[in-house]
Amino acid sequence: MTRTRTIARCWTSAAAFVLAGFAVVVPAAGAQAAAPTPVISASGSSTEVREALDELSNTGRLSAAGRRKLLRHPEVAAQVVDPEVVTTGSAVVPDSAVPSSVRALASRDGQVSTLSTYCGAWRDVWANRYTALGFLAYRFHQYMQWCYNYSSVTSIQNRYPYISNNDGLNYYRGLIANSRGPVPAGEVYSFMQGHMENCIAKYGCISSTYPWTKIWAGNNGSSKYAAGL
Repeated sequence: MTRTRTIARCWTSAAAFVLAGFAVVVPAAGAQAAAPTPVISASGSSTEVREALDELSNTGRLSAAGRRKLLRHPEVAAQVVDPEVVTTGSAVVPDSAVPSSVRALASRDGQVSTLSTYCGAWRDVWANRYTALGFLAYRFHQYMQWCYNYSSVTSIQNRYPYISNNDGLNYYRGLIANSRGPVPAGEVYSFMQGHMENCIAKYGCISSTYPWTKIWAGNNGSSKYAAGL
């Protein structure tokens, strides 16, 4: 899995996450206190936090200055979805799960019968979104399952989105795009794009993200995928 700031197109699955943390240092008794860093108080909010969140809400981005302001308040940054960072991943039916009769048929003298249809090929694709501190905020999935006969994809058995690994601060507002190619066909695509709203303590709903996934189902049970912001 590769962290990227642009669209990531992937052909194999991967799973690696790096989580960033933070430490708070408390001065010893009697030590001279440094100039205070703005913090969130029980009675109100830091001006610079509000400035950073307003920038994110209005532009969908965080400038370098806005990011610095936000990171000075890790208790808030830990709740905010980073507008730029996404990683992708996928799971697919392993070769060992393909019926032996299908594997034998596919390898016999390179000849494959197109009279039989095989169902149950599947792929699960996801886009991971992270907080400004690097913690996993949520994972947007698309699952697709189909039938094939080595000549064409004969039907789509199932396809749907779902959310996992939600940190509890992101709300699924449905799909804003949902399309697929016709069947039968030699290859069939399925595209889904979701709307997730980031709502945090004291500040409410501050921004939306729109992760997307696309799967290309093949006529031999194979597939490939892409995903992004």
